[in-house]
Amino acid sequence: MIATAPLAARRIRRDLAVFFVVAFGLPWFVWITRIGDDHGWWGWHVPGSLALWSMLPGTFVVAAVTGGRAAVRDLARRVVRWDVGLRWYAVALGLPWVLVLGGTGLLLAIGGSAQFGAVMATGEALSYFLIGIPLFTLTEELAWCGFALPRLQGLLPALPASLVLGGIWALWHVPTFLLPSQTVSTVPYAGFALFVLAQSVLTTWLFNCTGGSVLLAGLFHAASDAVYAGCGAIGGDDRLFWFLTGLGCMAAVAVVLVEGPATLAGRSRTAVPEPARVSVAAPIPVS
Repeated sequence: MIATAPLAARRIRRDLAVFFVVAFGLPWFVWITRIGDDHGWWGWHVPGSLALWSMLPGTFVVAAVTGGRAAVRDLARRVVRWDVGLRWYAVALGLPWVLVLGGTGLLLAIGGSAQFGAVMATGEALSYFLIGIPLFTLTEELAWCGFALPRLQGLLPALPASLVLGGIWALWHVPTFLLPSQTVSTVPYAGFALFVLAQSVLTTWLFNCTGGSVLLAGLFHAASDAVYAGCGAIGGDDRLFWFLTGLGCMAAVAVVLVEGPATLAGRSRTAVPEPARVSVAAPIPVS
């Protein structure tokens, strides 16, 4: 884990508090205007696309306010950190397929039918993936992995940091379950929250093993969403969703057992990202 002085820890908590107010406030405002419009409470709403894209300027502004130029540079470097080894690209792109094929196999074993193309056609899923790479990299993963995760790991070991972030991430999605236009609203929220916790552990593992690459986290997010939509896990057969959730949890447990809960990066100690405000947090690696 990473040990920090009491003063530095208080500053990290303050920075995280400011960040989460912004990360929740802007998207929730957009979603709430749509919920109110749908229910006839008022006759207008903010375009839904701004819910995610508001996180791009919001995260950089919080980084600048709390950490100055050093924090902004650190955040920007994480977004373009691409030279991380081909195997991690294979993990980011391949792991969702492994889970989907496993879940589909289980569905077939109990008499179900494959759901590929049932909710989203293959071409649409591919387009969704290509659009999702910049979308998720520059919005959700910029915020959760680029800003929040390194600071949480300045306070906690990697596993509890990823679980805390996963819980916050699941809570952040609550308004989308009140919007019928959101496909995710078709699955049980409890299952979704469990899925997000597992996804958070896997994303933290990928992030830490790539030296804190937001780009790889965004690639994994885009691949996961596109593959799960294309296989019908969201909006299709609910049994497939639960199979994927269970397999995702098993994959997360396997990562913890193999890599260790302290870093989720095994022996790759140097890969564990430090908080962006190095001069303030003064992180000290502890074996």
